[in-house]
Amino acid sequence: MNVEVLGTDEFQAWFLDLSVEEQAAVVNVVRKLEIAGVALGRPHTGHLEGTKEPLRGLRPKQGRSPLRIV
Repeated sequence: MNVEVLGTDEFQAWFLDLSVEEQAAVVNVVRKLEIAGVALGRPHTGHLEGTKEPLRGLRPKQGRSPLRIV
């Protein structure tokens, strides 16, 4: 299953402010999302607390990294 992932202007501005290492991690997890679609699970995604819908955020780096894509 391949899906099309679209980014916003805000995402682009955020992405361009990242380090080269962080940008590579983001590109990696977005490519995984394009391939797996909504089936992409842990450790690459995580449940978003406090939402009415079952939303998940992308986690480009594992561990204690604050880097998240929502």
